Amino acid sequence: MNQIADTKTDGGILILAAATPVEKAVDPNDLGHGLLASSVLSFLHSDTPKTANQLKQYVEVALPNLAKHYHQSQTPMTYLLGHDFYFKVGSLTTSG
Repeated sequence: MNQIADTKTDGGILILAAATPVEKAVDPNDLGHGLLASSVLSFLHSDTPKTANQLKQYVEVALPNLAKHYHQSQTPMTYLLGHDFYFKVGSLTTSG
């Protein structure tokens, strides 16, 4: 089945945790944020379809690979409950 065709517009929850309970989440100084945030931002800037399941799969691969770059080990915990769903990605603007 086509994964995109099965995607709903509602009814799902995506939970992402940076590391397992027995690991420490890596927060390198040069990134300005942790590896989970870096992985999510990388996904948002990619051409990958913006579905919860695609983000889940991306983080599960990208975060451990990024941790290896810093000579660390980190395993994200990811859960998708209910239906896969699309989400909109917009740009943030500030007024002033």
